[in-house]
Amino acid sequence: DVLEFHVAHQENMGMSSIFRHDTESGKTEQVQAVSLDEYVSQMGITQIDFIKIDIEGAEIYALKGMIESLRKYKPILMVEISEDVLPNTDFQMNDIASILNELNYSQKALDKEGKTLEMAKDLPNNYHNYVFIPGKA
Repeated sequence: DVLEFHVAHQENMGMSSIFRHDTESGKTEQVQAVSLDEYVSQMGITQIDFIKIDIEGAEIYALKGMIESLRKYKPILMVEISEDVLPNTDFQMNDIASILNELNYSQKALDKEGKTLEMAKDLPNNYHNYVFIPGKA
């Protein structure tokens, strides 16, 4: 698939996204995209231990494209989810957690030192960093 990629301003290029957003420069690029499941199959990958996802609002699409890999390899996931970006998308944080819950993943928050925290109502608003740990199957 070819996606339109909205390039962020030079100060924070990491905010570039397939969604329009406040920090975009007005420039777009056409980029080739492939799902993780398709890539794993094409490349003959036989093990995945860990996946880091920081893709500025496209998390749900990435997860939907790796369902079989998540089922088969049960990697730990580290996901940055910005509440600032979600209004530009058509899903909510709960949608991401729901997909992973169905796959028997538990959700933890990460503190600034990288330690896992239990999910609690007292996490600060706009919290970004989560780890999803596969359960025993």
